[in-house]
Amino acid sequence: MIKRSCLALIGIILFLSCSKRLEVNENIVFMQVNGGGYGEYSGPMHIELRPDGRAFFYPGSGDIVWSGYYKISGKKLKYKDDGFETRYTFEIVSGTELKGENGEVLKKE
Repeated sequence: MIKRSCLALIGIILFLSCSKRLEVNENIVFMQVNGGGYGEYSGPMHIELRPDGRAFFYPGSGDIVWSGYYKISGKKLKYKDDGFETRYTFEIVSGTELKGENGEVLKKE
């Protein structure tokens, strides 16, 4: 009985860990759904990911966009800007949801 329960628990853990995978086979946009920023970044944050590793990061305003690259490593998506050394890390919650460094929740559009 205990052996069967342990096997079931291991199976559930493996299933849940695989569901956090994010694959970018086409352009994907994630948009913040839990409020917006402040000041010059008063709108919702969003990030556009392209299959070639390019990314366009909107920190919270339609007028500001940074061009850069992203890398997926485990449950983390790391963004790095081309010119200003801007870096931002997202936790991959699922293939349709990201969580930002400051609690931002971004959903796939």
